[in-house]
Amino acid sequence: MRAQSTAPAPAVRTSFTGHWQLDIAASRSNFAGPSSFTLDIVDANDSIMVATEAAYDAQHPRRSTQVYTPDGVGRVVPATALLSTEANGSSTTEEVTSNKKVTSGWAGDTLVVTTLVTLIQQDIRIVERWVLDGGTLRIHREATGGDTPLISDTVLRRSRGA
Repeated sequence: MRAQSTAPAPAVRTSFTGHWQLDIAASRSNFAGPSSFTLDIVDANDSIMVATEAAYDAQHPRRSTQVYTPDGVGRVVPATALLSTEANGSSTTEEVTSNKKVTSGWAGDTLVVTTLVTLIQQDIRIVERWVLDGGTLRIHREATGGDTPLISDTVLRRSRGA
C-alpha cells in the first residue's frame, strides 16, 4: 500500500474551478456508470469544493458536495451510497449511510484522493487521481475491497469557468 502524498501543491498549477461535464464517449469503466455526470468545482488552492450531480438512467439526479483539503491529512466525513441488489427476478435499491475517511494530497501536478469506507461490513478503498489537461479533467478511479476491483477513467470537459 502506497502512502498518501503529503507533497505541497505545485508552485504553479491550473485551477480546477469550473463546470465540468462528462464525455461519455471518452470515458471507460468496468462497471455501469452514470448517464449524466457534472462537477461544479471551486478551487481556492488550500481547499477544493466539488459539487457533484450524477444520474443513472431514469433515476433522479443524485447531488453531493465534498471539500478536499489537499494537505495529506485524513478527515472523517459522512458518506451515503446507493446499493442495488437483484434477487428472485426483482431489483431493489437502498440508501446506506456510513462515515468515510478522505485524504487528499499532491503527487506532482496530480491531485490524489484516497477514501476509506465500510459499507455492509465490507472495507472499501477508493483511490482517485485527478489530472488537468487544458479544458479536460481526467479522473482515474480504482475501488478495491470487493470481489472485483472497480476501475474507471472518467473524462470531463470544462464547459464554463476558469
